[in-house]
Amino acid sequence: KLLQMNSLNKKDLHNKGVCRLMEPIIEFKNITKSYGDNVVVKDLNLTIDKGAFITIIGSSGCGKTTTLKMINRLITPDSGEILIDGKNIENRDVIKLRRNIGYSIQGNVLFPHLTVRDNIAYVPELSEKIDKKELDNDVRELMKIVNLDEKYIDYFPHELSGGQAQRVGLARALASKPRIMLLDEPFGAVDAITRTQLQKEIKRIHKESNITFIFVTHDINEAVSLGDKVIIMEDGQIDQYDTPEKIVNEPATEFAKTLIGDKSIIKI
Repeated sequence: KLLQMNSLNKKDLHNKGVCRLMEPIIEFKNITKSYGDNVVVKDLNLTIDKGAFITIIGSSGCGKTTTLKMINRLITPDSGEILIDGKNIENRDVIKLRRNIGYSIQGNVLFPHLTVRDNIAYVPELSEKIDKKELDNDVRELMKIVNLDEKYIDYFPHELSGGQAQRVGLARALASKPRIMLLDEPFGAVDAITRTQLQKEIKRIHKESNITFIFVTHDINEAVSLGDKVIIMEDGQIDQYDTPEKIVNEPATEFAKTLIGDKSIIKI
């Protein structure tokens, strides 16, 4: 199964529940990032445990997307270090690093000249050892995982709806069998009904795997309904890092209180 992670197979995860190991997979140590005189991330220290679902929320320009992109080295910090499994990512081959990290963004930017099949298979096909028949089976299984009808396998991106394209993007991000999934407002460009459906799918995928999810959003309802823990960022720093329940019921700062607003309309 594609969602076999760390010797836990999909059937066992479904029947027994995922065993979340409380040990760090990602660590930020004194990370700072600036663009000219604009300090985007300030002396950030953060630990993310294996198998967690972390959501990051904050106002525009608070540093949430920059923080996300530093994990797969799309952005390089000015100082500090980021560790994955205790090893500094600056010392790792960037291509090998990214092949173990799924990445899904708003709109997903699918390759327009490739079919659904070829978009999903793109990263695995970079391996010379790939078995074509096995890969085709994997693609079809991934389509089932993201709840996309197999009839679309030979469609091109322009023939898909926004929600269908987003599902292809998720399948493509999962195709390399990542241990970490980075999602940057992936559902921001779809309608409300499709967004709700995709949120349910992403929660199910997380529940049935041992993948660590880091999900950037601007929607507080999305943040607290998806995340095991929520990071509120403001001015390049962590304002509060806590469970959804504490974020909503015990906001630690005035900014957190403002972000939560009327907690009676927030569903955890």
